[in-house]
Amino acid sequence: MWILPATSATMLPVIERSLSSRIWRGFLFVVVVAVFAGHVLGGWFLSGDIRDRYFTASPEAIAPPDDWVFDTPEQAGLDVTEIQYDSPIGPMAAWVTEGSRSEWIIHVHGTGGGPGEALRAMKFLDAAGYHQMAITYRNDPGQPADPSGQYRYGVTEREDLAAAVEYARNQGATDITLFGYSTGAAISMAYAIRQPIGTIANMVFDSPNLDLEKTVDFDVSQDDIPLVGVSVPFTVTAIAKFFTALRSDINWRSFDYLERSDALSMPVLIFHGTEDMEVPLETSRQLAELRSDLVRFVIVEGAGHVAGYNADPASYELAVLDFLAG
Repeated sequence: MWILPATSATMLPVIERSLSSRIWRGFLFVVVVAVFAGHVLGGWFLSGDIRDRYFTASPEAIAPPDDWVFDTPEQAGLDVTEIQYDSPIGPMAAWVTEGSRSEWIIHVHGTGGGPGEALRAMKFLDAAGYHQMAITYRNDPGQPADPSGQYRYGVTEREDLAAAVEYARNQGATDITLFGYSTGAAISMAYAIRQPIGTIANMVFDSPNLDLEKTVDFDVSQDDIPLVGVSVPFTVTAIAKFFTALRSDINWRSFDYLERSDALSMPVLIFHGTEDMEVPLETSRQLAELRSDLVRFVIVEGAGHVAGYNADPASYELAVLDFLAG
């Protein structure tokens, strides 16, 4: 038996990496780990901010912003009766005005606001003879709290709105219009898409918060990372929303009313300002495109969040009254 000596042709090659190559690979590994850790930590801390900003209910009433125009019904020249209606979790306060018509308009304010948000519209609608009801709902200051202790963007608040609609019907209301401001529009959508056809005659929305996840993306995109001065990357926002869902026990899709817009059965009038820096204009545009058969969309140049009336009161009033007249 012959054993051939090993030659260079039969030996496995030995791969030697230079010191600079190993340093470079180590550096890349450190960078990848640092970026990953930064995203996770940044997402975790941002999720806390998202939870506090959007879901944690505040027991304190906010001071009426200047663009609400009126601080009280008296300032608006309105004669209101303060009543309570029975929601599934307890009595809720509301303002009611008497009108000469059988039609009722129920105003649903935005998160953290109050009935005062509706006073601008209530003033000219009162002059037109409509019965009106400006409601509070769960987690409003002084009102019963949601069992979760959090805002739920229509998922639970719709039950309070349903009770308000029932109150109006018991008072003789025939046609009922929902007038929703910001998240009040989300609550109105949550109620309307689940009700039998004919329960609600119309809906009017001002700066509607129709998809909370898109609203969060829009808001966070305007923030800068502290001490760095650059915008928050969308990848960090995605991780933050994942953590928020876990920490707040929510499903983002449950707040997406664009996805369920095919269930709409009544005409909708939407106002949205081009300078709204809280809720993206594009979500209103998307609803108008999805349901062009039902939605009348008014883009208000230069108007901020829920400030379509302020930009041009006369045009706003005319558009609402013309829409309600059918």
